[in-house]
Amino acid sequence: MVSQLSKRSKRSNAPGFETTRLNKLVANDNAPEYALRPGFLSTFALATDQGSKLGLSKNKSIICYYNTYQIVQFNRLPLVISFIASSSANTGLIISLEKELVPLIEELRQVVEVA
Repeated sequence: MVSQLSKRSKRSNAPGFETTRLNKLVANDNAPEYALRPGFLSTFALATDQGSKLGLSKNKSIICYYNTYQIVQFNRLPLVISFIASSSANTGLIISLEKELVPLIEELRQVVEVA
């Protein structure tokens, strides 16, 4: 599964991706170290929670842009999938990867729910 995700991330200039719950899965080592910090990645859950309190319903994804990279996060609870890409990467292509990855994510999600 990692090799399939890694191939897809290379098409969108995504230098790394990560799925988090208790453990993380990183496709390669090119992602900025500070972007992989648990405290940084967990802000998705906080932002989603705050958005729902404002009556915005549940977020499906959040996109964060920075000077040198961007992070696209998908809410597939109990998993949060984070794509970390260069700031010049095609964000639309990264978002479209979610539909392609649904079967793989669902398989991983079932394993996480059982564990």
